[in-house]
Amino acid sequence: MHGQSRGFSLIEVMTIVTVIGILAAIVVVSATGIARISRDNQRQLNVNAIAERLELYYKLHTSTAGRSYPVKQDMQTKAQEVINDNEALIAPGKTGNSLVATDTTGEPMVSVSEYVYQVFDADDNICTSVPCVRFVLYYRTESDNTVHRVESLHQQ
Repeated sequence: MHGQSRGFSLIEVMTIVTVIGILAAIVVVSATGIARISRDNQRQLNVNAIAERLELYYKLHTSTAGRSYPVKQDMQTKAQEVINDNEALIAPGKTGNSLVATDTTGEPMVSVSEYVYQVFDADDNICTSVPCVRFVLYYRTESDNTVHRVESLHQQ
């Protein structure tokens, strides 16, 4: 019995702990990437739902000037009434309305926590009075930090 060892040596224990640490790091990195992709998918679904509601609004709202998408001010003050889908208006990780109506032309600054609405008149200016003939929705994905855009079906 003399010379037989019981248990693990310090080197064996350190090796096992190192391997477990490496495996844990791989799991954490993979889970983080999957979570980002999941939030990005939710953003895309939300923006598509908002675009569908805007198209429905366009079909139902006709003035003497013709059919129109909501003006910028309406999206700032009563987006929940216009879109009528509160969940679609909330970006992943947020608790309130994430839709922002902008008055800038060109690609706006967009964060992962917001959706940006631009609406245009026939002269391609930001629309402040009906008819608004087209819109663009922007959102940013976390996984690749890319800004995506969804355009209205009607591009007059």
